[in-house]
Amino acid sequence: MIRSALLSLALAIAPVDFASAQAVRVETLDGVETTGQLVDWQPGSITLETNQGEYVATAAELLGVRIGQAQAGDAAASANFTSPCVVRLHNGSVLPATQVTVAERRATIRTSFSTDELVLPTSAIELIDLAPGNVAAREAWQAAQQRELPGDLLFVLKKDGAAVDYLAGVVGAVTDEVVDFEWEGDRIPVKLSKVAGIAFYRSQNSDSARAACRVQMADGTQLAAAGMLVADGQATIGLASGGEIKLPLEKIVSVDYSLGKIAYLGDLRPLQSRWTPLVGMPAAAESIAAYGEPRFNRSFSGAPIELLVADEGQPSTRRRQSFARGLALRSRTEIVYAVPRDMTRFAALAGIAPDCAAEGKVALTVSGDRDILWEGVVLGGEPPQEISVDLAGARRVRIVVDYGGNRDYGDELHLAQARFVK
Repeated sequence: MIRSALLSLALAIAPVDFASAQAVRVETLDGVETTGQLVDWQPGSITLETNQGEYVATAAELLGVRIGQAQAGDAAASANFTSPCVVRLHNGSVLPATQVTVAERRATIRTSFSTDELVLPTSAIELIDLAPGNVAAREAWQAAQQRELPGDLLFVLKKDGAAVDYLAGVVGAVTDEVVDFEWEGDRIPVKLSKVAGIAFYRSQNSDSARAACRVQMADGTQLAAAGMLVADGQATIGLASGGEIKLPLEKIVSVDYSLGKIAYLGDLRPLQSRWTPLVGMPAAAESIAAYGEPRFNRSFSGAPIELLVADEGQPSTRRRQSFARGLALRSRTEIVYAVPRDMTRFAALAGIAPDCAAEGKVALTVSGDRDILWEGVVLGGEPPQEISVDLAGARRVRIVVDYGGNRDYGDELHLAQARFVK
């Protein structure tokens, strides 16, 4: 319903005034980036004016859009919320809120970035965090997530916030002052100042609309959206959880259209992961055994995934380039992933970690089910190798990093941006 309403609205509005257009950068699934001035942005497409003329990309082709001078990771680094509470939805939306009230299992959320109130069923809400930054509250929530929730959860501050406990029951009305909570048959009014958080029960059969894109704002807000359009510098965002929000386009850092189109291996849980060291170790040596286990979206040093790439200004020299996602693997590692639904290709940039480039040499094999899709030797002294292979209907992908002839010296492989692509 939201998507169709946005599409209807899109037909009725005029394109953005080019004289006041916003500079944006568009990335498509083929890896091509295009920069230009925003002319039109509808739920189904985006139009730019570039030095080469008008450029149009459909929503199906889009991987992401960055607004103005925003760079990848800018918003993620700013997600240190200062608002009195943060609302987290099951679809991944994160909303810093100035006020949240609840009545008849519907929550009304007010934010600082929009004058619109957002009204949602409580079944769409994962957590109302009323103590952002409280370590005890975060640990209590993480512990609760390991269990099957028997009902709504009320997280209560204890010892002046140094400890947090939680109770299972039924949350009634929530006002600016009190939470009406039913526990073991009794209704208990709990002062809001004593509450660290509220989690609402959600059955496994609850409807969950698929988002078309994810909107990232400068303050760390994330919105899972069914669609988005822009007119006169204002963005209208139809939320996947229901309702819509209007806000100035300048508040948005980026819009991620990769949902359902691309899946990064660093964000997925492997079906199997095994590191076998060159020299066998005692079974009790658990800390040493963890030394060579795969790292996800970070290197073995804990720093971002990096590769040595050719310097555009001096092609004969190489510089370090960081990547937000990827795998770090030592010899000998075997890791297996289930191929997400509708994904047809595997792609990555393979190279030896810069600190090991002088010695690193590994044999890399990528297989789909029982067929080898790609194999080769990766050397630290050579440029990274681009891997892009058709999965040919494979249901599982197996990556094997083996010794490259120099025992295990410098065998730290980085698979930057390792991903499945639709």
